[in-house]
Amino acid sequence: MKVRNMNFLVFVLMVVTLSSCGKIDRGADENQKLDFGYASSEEIKHHLKIHELGPKEIKGGPIKFFVKPEPSEARPIIVKPEKTIRVINLPVKEKTDSKDIEPLIRQLKFTAAASTKNHQTYFEMEIKNTGNEVIELEYGSSQKFDIIVSGSDTGKKLYHFSQDRVFLTVITHEMISPGETITWRDTWPHPELLESGNYEVTMMLTPGKINQQRILNTPFVKQTTISIP
Repeated sequence: MKVRNMNFLVFVLMVVTLSSCGKIDRGADENQKLDFGYASSEEIKHHLKIHELGPKEIKGGPIKFFVKPEPSEARPIIVKPEKTIRVINLPVKEKTDSKDIEPLIRQLKFTAAASTKNHQTYFEMEIKNTGNEVIELEYGSSQKFDIIVSGSDTGKKLYHFSQDRVFLTVITHEMISPGETITWRDTWPHPELLESGNYEVTMMLTPGKINQQRILNTPFVKQTTISIP
């Protein structure tokens, strides 16, 4: 009889202890996980603080955290935070200029030519500011132009100006005053086994911005054909 009473007393103490630890939400979302652990009342308050996150969009979502035992005041708990957050980084919109870039492009006259002599091909590119406004060309590196020579029939690339060169990864600028012309030149020594025939040449400038307005594809491109005897 004494043993039964003792077992009953132990059972009552267990029920009282568990009821003081917190309630289990049986209607919680199945995707939400409950974290089990041991903590003092001060640790629980500390871990449930929601810190300031700055100018970001806040939406609902689960937060997981771990609370460690404290021997001096250890008791079993089941924690399910009432408020949860998910942080989403908002996209940053790049500033754009409302001014139309097409008049600026038309203001610049781009010409290019290629000629062959003494087993070499000579390239020349010019851009002239035909308007009344100063034009600024911005490049993403020290490279200002590019040249490609390929077979007319095969399409095989025989020469690529930028392929075997290293350019400084710094932003560079060129200011072109009204009426001013800037010229670029390059020379391609022919390989010894170059076959005679016609070859396609593509010459282009490589700015990324005109007067601080971004251009996706360079409008300064010329194509021509050279004949190798």
